[in-house]
Amino acid sequence: LVANTMILTWIGGQPVEPPFIEIGQISSILYFSLFIIIIPTIGILENKMMKWYHDSLIKTSIL
Repeated sequence: LVANTMILTWIGGQPVEPPFIEIGQISSILYFSLFIIIIPTIGILENKMMKWYHDSLIKTSIL
């Protein structure tokens, strides 16, 4: 996240020319995919892991 923010900051100061356009587009896609895809996915995985852990505690406490 820090490196991507630094790249986007640097790209913002560059002229609008072909190599910088592609770098900016790729960096923007990666930056926003972090918030739109990766963070919600981590939340879903954390909830499933907590459920599995809770279910295993219930099974071991009954035995």
